[in-house]
Amino acid sequence: MTNANDGENSSTTPFPVQACDRAALILAESLLRGLLERSVLTLGEAIEIVDTAIEIHAEVVEEADRRDETVQDSHTMLTAIGASLRVDLAKVDRDSTSGPPDR
Repeated sequence: MTNANDGENSSTTPFPVQACDRAALILAESLLRGLLERSVLTLGEAIEIVDTAIEIHAEVVEEADRRDETVQDSHTMLTAIGASLRVDLAKVDRDSTSGPPDR
């Protein structure tokens, strides 16, 4: 029996590994955004979490010496999540410095 994280498909895994990986990443991003909406995390903290994930991913890739398409795709997705959060942070910063609207 293989684990969904093994990078292999098996008859005991109901979904392709890439689908599981993608679903896990979407779930993680949704969790981060939910925590942000509830003010459990700040945008800065969420960005730190994503940056840490990117660093860990880079270490794993280096240790495994794997430069395949799946590895690059996962890096691209993590980077996109971080970029999206940074856009949100820039909007918050801009809104907080613009003051009340002129009448």
